[in-house]
Amino acid sequence: IIQFRDKTNDFQTQLNVAKKIKNLTNSFGALFIVNDHLDLAIKSNADGIHIGIEDEDIKTIKRFFGNKIIGVSCYGDL
Repeated sequence: IIQFRDKTNDFQTQLNVAKKIKNLTNSFGALFIVNDHLDLAIKSNADGIHIGIEDEDIKTIKRFFGNKIIGVSCYGDL
């Protein structure tokens, strides 16, 4: 599993890199997870997303991201 976490580059740069990583993970039978950005996860066709407390809520993620992998930081509170 490869998780893409880029908090500094602009969206287009992130999308270009994310698509390249997605192609590589497809080639090697690996999964691709995007950190924090629902729109980036959707547009790069990621296999999953990881969200934190400052990101979209889980209901919104499920509505737009479907049955893909969703990871959520719990900050020690299950």
